[in-house]
Amino acid sequence: MIQKGANVTWKNDDSVQHSIVSDSSAFSSPLLNKGETYTYQFNNSGSFSYHCVPHTYMKGTIVVA
Repeated sequence: MIQKGANVTWKNDDSVQHSIVSDSSAFSSPLLNKGETYTYQFNNSGSFSYHCVPHTYMKGTIVVA
């Protein structure tokens, strides 16, 4: 759980491209190559599910207090 207003940074450490896309269209990264990052600031409380477009089985959730 993170606090409202916090930034979350994802980093691709894999050899293939990945993306971070909100299931509710709240945020969306471009395809990230190895070593690239994407940062999003969560200004609203709630639960935010996301997935990777090329690998739809890769999923996560950010919970904001």
